Amino acid sequence: DLVEQAAAYGLHRRKTFTLYWPTFLREEHLNHFVRGCWDGDGSIRNTLGTELVLSFVSAAPLFFEGLVGAVRDVLLADPYWYLDGKRHILLLSGKRAETFGNWLYEGSSESNRMARKYALFSAICERRAAARLPKTTRCCSTCKEIYPLTAEFFHRDHSVSGGYVYRCKQCIAIYDRERRVAKKAKMGHTSPL
Repeated sequence: DLVEQAAAYGLHRRKTFTLYWPTFLREEHLNHFVRGCWDGDGSIRNTLGTELVLSFVSAAPLFFEGLVGAVRDVLLADPYWYLDGKRHILLLSGKRAETFGNWLYEGSSESNRMARKYALFSAICERRAAARLPKTTRCCSTCKEIYPLTAEFFHRDHSVSGGYVYRCKQCIAIYDRERRVAKKAKMGHTSPL
């Protein structure tokens, strides 16, 4: 019956404290499973603008032990965690958080990840990368290539909410062409440029 099938997968009453790490999970599905858990009980945040922090909270010791093992396998090092009453808390920051987050979202798509958390993770990683660039260079927001910060290579678009978007000459030409086509289509013209 359905209740017995669910119990075989560790789903039973009062699972908050008794949930265990699934033994049936295949390696190729591990990051997708962990990402689903992180979407539910984890958080992604930043401090000081560029410091990435990933955290996860669980009250199930056997489940948490399995999660710590998965994180250890990805980072090839023991992650930092502590016990707060009955809550087990895992914290990753800086380069470790970025490495683990990249593994977490590897092979994911809009259909199987939480858009808000992924967007925050991506934005923090982009700020971290920009902070590591020399002040005389910029990363194109579209193609992600790094160019010298000169008018010859870059255009700064401040019409985007949240600040400036830097686009290289090639990407701004494509962007402008797409805007003109969209504007003509909106006005009732259907022929391309």
